Amino acid sequence: MNSYTGRMVSVEGLDGAGTTTVTSGLQEEFGGNEASEFTQEPSEGVYGRYLRKELASDSDPTASDFFMFCADRYDHCHSLIGPSLEKGKTVITDRYQLSTYAYQAPVLESFVDEPIEFIDETLDNFVIEPDLTILIDIPVDIALERVGNDTEKYEKRDSLERAREIYLRQAERRDYVEVIDGTQSEEEVLEEAKELYLRDEWN
Repeated sequence: MNSYTGRMVSVEGLDGAGTTTVTSGLQEEFGGNEASEFTQEPSEGVYGRYLRKELASDSDPTASDFFMFCADRYDHCHSLIGPSLEKGKTVITDRYQLSTYAYQAPVLESFVDEPIEFIDETLDNFVIEPDLTILIDIPVDIALERVGNDTEKYEKRDSLERAREIYLRQAERRDYVEVIDGTQSEEEVLEEAKELYLRDEWN
């Protein structure tokens, strides 16, 4: 867990799972004071803005994407997440480190023997581990149906299938990850997320 006074919560899932909807719902329910900070990855920083343009491009995923995500994560942790947690705030982020494993490990397989271990070694020195990660799980067919034709370069069937597999594997490894069935209604998913948020707050 993180060593700061504040608490960190991340919301993860495939594209189309509803991470932004859940994060917005948590913000509406619990964000009405200065003690909460809501953010996202890619971040609004210089590296995050570059990444958003790159994700919308027609280029193929490459290892350079991973290192740009690392740069954005470093900047995000040091410029916003860490300082907010030091002040005792609760930070809630739409996507965080599990997305790196899910989407970047398959790309790195062509360059390193153990991509998950490589990601661990690269990020461990500066990533702040969440207190709670809410993983919204949906089948790939539903993800593709929800995303429609307006896809980014990682929103292809093969990428999403590998991403879901890795998400669920990471959920088994990490005791702070809670999985929600994302095939439920939007209201049911959000209600479960709120319950997890409140349960974790008092544990």
